[in-house]
Amino acid sequence: IDKHALLLTTGAEATMRGNLPLGVFTPYAVVGAGWARFDLAPYWSNTSSIEDNDWVIVFPLGVGVAYRHDRLLADLRGVYRLTFAEDMVPTSGSTTEHRDMDSWTVTLHGGFEF
Repeated sequence: IDKHALLLTTGAEATMRGNLPLGVFTPYAVVGAGWARFDLAPYWSNTSSIEDNDWVIVFPLGVGVAYRHDRLLADLRGVYRLTFAEDMVPTSGSTTEHRDMDSWTVTLHGGFEF
């Protein structure tokens, strides 16, 4: 096991957002599709059964709330990303079944409108 190995992720997604405006607060939901590539770095030191890289299909699903008061903006969002076609990490003792690479994020953005 290489304690210095990194799992790098790059990709792109397109999402749609549905809003429910309620004054200064706007709850919303997001749904979309995209792709991601996972890379194990440094790949030359990988001696495990994990593949060096993987391309996956991603479906982001999330909810959030936006806040707007005068010129102050804030946005809190949670997104779960379902992945399909992953073959990077095999399940224990199997060469045909692989572990899910689903992920989730929580983000808080703030800003000032000018």
